[in-house]
Amino acid sequence: MTGYLPVRAFDSDDWRAAKDDGSQTRVEMIEHLTRSGTLDELAKQQVFDLLGECRDTAYFNEWDCVYRLGDQRGFFSLDSEWLVIDFSQDGIVQRYEVVSD
Repeated sequence: MTGYLPVRAFDSDDWRAAKDDGSQTRVEMIEHLTRSGTLDELAKQQVFDLLGECRDTAYFNEWDCVYRLGDQRGFFSLDSEWLVIDFSQDGIVQRYEVVSD
């Protein structure tokens, strides 16, 4: 998808531990997470169990849940990348994508 290396397998414990520690752990795992379909049709609590609680941020407030991934991939990292998630009225993952600020 991005050509960013390294890419590593998604690991829930490593993801939750990374939070906003300045590492690129989440950026390195995001392709594996999104391509694997792991988030497809999960209930909100299952997402929280897998990824931890959503970040409270003013960014992307049109989405139900936001996770900071890290610095934007590429030669010049001017922005950050984020995983954004929308839930249906039943609390099931409806859609998700990676966005930049």
